[in-house]
Amino acid sequence: MTLLIVLLTFAACTSTQAHSENPLTNTQPRINVQYVRVTWYSSGERYPVVTVISSRNELERYRGNKRVQLYAAAQFHSGLAPELASAFANYTDDFFANNFLVMILLEENSGSITHNVEKIDNNGNIFISRFIPEMGTADMAKWYILIELENKFKRETFNVIFM
Repeated sequence: MTLLIVLLTFAACTSTQAHSENPLTNTQPRINVQYVRVTWYSSGERYPVVTVISSRNELERYRGNKRVQLYAAAQFHSGLAPELASAFANYTDDFFANNFLVMILLEENSGSITHNVEKIDNNGNIFISRFIPEMGTADMAKWYILIELENKFKRETFNVIFM
């Protein structure tokens, strides 16, 4: 009987832990993301490559960089892949008046692997999920992940964390 009373006493107790809401939740950035796949050849890069772009002029300098000389349609050509050029066209001086761009360049050993930006914390960590299908393709792929953020979330550096 005593054992039953003890068990009922413990069963009636509830654990109360202090639950504090993340104070940064209300300042979580609204994330607008574009995922642009490009097929190209490059060597010597260490991925991921994270670049913060704060103006149209910076974007144009990046665009002119040899890093974005792409391999497309079985021919080398200088410039941008059409998909990336099209995405870059959206980032005007008006966009950069209140926003900035975080560009993440990834390399995958299969073009079937896709990504999703889950969240960005106040330490500049960008959490990305990778979706790897059971059956992949044997083509190498580069992905540009273009993250649009408001200037109030601007940092010098961001880190990529794969989940």
